[in-house]
Amino acid sequence: MKSIKLGIIGLGTIGSATVKNLLKSKELIKESYGLDVVISSICDKRKDLAKKFKDIVFTAEPFDIVRSSEIDVVVELIGGINPAFEVIKESLKSGKDVVTANKALLAEKGSVLFDLAARRNSGRLRFEASVCGGVPVIRSIASHLSLAGIRSIVGILNGTTNYILSNMADFGGGFEENLKDAQIIGYAEKDPSLDIKGIDSLHKLSILSYLCFGRSLPLSKVFVEGIENISDLDIKYARELGYVIKLLAVARLLPNNKIEARVHPAFIPNNHSLAQVKGSFNAVFINTERAGEFLFSGLGAGGDATSTAVIADIVSLAKEYPHTYIASRNKNADLVNPARFSFRYYLRLSAVDKPGVLAKISRILADYKVSIASVTQKQRDSARFVPIIMLTHKARETSLLKAKAKIDSLSVINPPTQVIRIEEI
Repeated sequence: MKSIKLGIIGLGTIGSATVKNLLKSKELIKESYGLDVVISSICDKRKDLAKKFKDIVFTAEPFDIVRSSEIDVVVELIGGINPAFEVIKESLKSGKDVVTANKALLAEKGSVLFDLAARRNSGRLRFEASVCGGVPVIRSIASHLSLAGIRSIVGILNGTTNYILSNMADFGGGFEENLKDAQIIGYAEKDPSLDIKGIDSLHKLSILSYLCFGRSLPLSKVFVEGIENISDLDIKYARELGYVIKLLAVARLLPNNKIEARVHPAFIPNNHSLAQVKGSFNAVFINTERAGEFLFSGLGAGGDATSTAVIADIVSLAKEYPHTYIASRNKNADLVNPARFSFRYYLRLSAVDKPGVLAKISRILADYKVSIASVTQKQRDSARFVPIIMLTHKARETSLLKAKAKIDSLSVINPPTQVIRIEEI
């Protein structure tokens, strides 16, 4: 029976769950794969945890594990950029295999690490747990779907925001109220900025873009918008119009060898499979040239779900399965400038209820070549203003935003006008 010795760095939520589930599934792994997985060393800065691991070497210094001749696989679960980057880089250089769940690091430094792992005599790199928790989307893309000619990926990649938006739709309440609920039950961090502002989704999208298109995304050039301005009114009107609102991460390879990449809330039809992804679940919808469409969905966060992906990566390394990354085919592909995006749009305006107001709004939209598909005036929401809901035909992003600014400058408008893109999946 083959034996593999692990050094696990970090005993946070994922690290603790990985240790627990490795010990629990030790006999199952032996029976199923003929593999004896041994936790040889554990590293955590909290030295008082050492007493929990009597038969395992415990250290507070991660490079003790990196430099140990006893370790076959380094499992990096500390998160962040430093010292995680140096830990993984030095491990790969020394020939040690690495498993990580570090999405932020791979989004920032992934191209360096992927290139390093591709070198002869370097260690191998696995990162299934970095996107969508326990959902095996990375392995599926790298081992199968990349051969089918991937055209686009559309993902619900953050469980916190999906939980908030789902609760707003199913149980009511505003954004702040549902964010507090998510924090109470542990679905949202005390500081939820990375989640609600779309940064977490951006990191995951960068990893998926590399796998699908061979191009890591320059994070500063990707359009990102969070969900903090989505109101209960938007949720309500979306339902009336036959849509749901989701925070989407989208990447498409265009015929001119450009990549369209963006993260933002969007209307999607309520009969689309992504619309049924609720709570803290994640999902990735992939369209391919030769094999059609695929949907991957499951728990996208939490120690147990994510540790399942970590353990699967460890087993795949031991069984010498192929690398879960691909060569950079479109390494120099340009990103589409967000100013060139075109969408259909949902607009929610708050306007004075008197004759001629709608004509003024329509005239401004026409001046900027934004065509109206439908208009509905809702019940008065204040003593003076009424909500007006508009859906547009497809329009250039820059034109729509210029029109919005002009409309919001009118004395008969209570700004800001809400703008949400309608995703054509």
